[in-house]
Amino acid sequence: MTKRWETYKEALLHGDWQVHTTWSDGKNTIAEYCHEARRKGLRLIAFTEHVRRELRYDFWAYMQEVEEARQQFPDLILLAGCEAKVLNRQGDLDATPEVLAKSDIVLGAFHSFAEPEHYIEALEAMLSNPWVDSWAHPTLYAHKRGITLTDAQEERLVRLCMDQHVLVEFNGKYNLPSPTLRQKVHTLGAAYVYGSDAHSAPELGRRL
Repeated sequence: MTKRWETYKEALLHGDWQVHTTWSDGKNTIAEYCHEARRKGLRLIAFTEHVRRELRYDFWAYMQEVEEARQQFPDLILLAGCEAKVLNRQGDLDATPEVLAKSDIVLGAFHSFAEPEHYIEALEAMLSNPWVDSWAHPTLYAHKRGITLTDAQEERLVRLCMDQHVLVEFNGKYNLPSPTLRQKVHTLGAAYVYGSDAHSAPELGRRL
């Protein structure tokens, strides 16, 4: 199995892999983030706008703006992607197939989820979903709901990410995943990236 992010292996740890702009709920434009990336010496920005199956903005216009920024900032690697929440135990995402297919990178995330007792089942299904490239703010939902993962569960999740070629995001906004889960990522050799979860340009590049 090959995932889209593998094209950019050389920039895995030299970019910001979760950024939100004015197209969804961010405060700065694509160009403003690009100027900030240059100032901070980042090589890659993954724009990952929030999506739903019924969008309130023009996703194709957003992708076109990223393409225009690529021409304006040829020294940067710019990805036009999305962050989609899990809908059910089957790991389905709240995004249309067209959006998932066109995105350079897809972040799978848990926001609201109606069946906390089935969280682990749904999480494993999400990580096995072929559309998912990266696990956004890992275990944030569990942290908020007081769900504690065992060592065995953490190891299984990391190994599943490795088997499915899913990136583990080290999220700077929420300081997740936990130190024990991060250690398993390092020990087992799973691929990981830094995601600031930026909603404004000054937050770009924020790390754990």
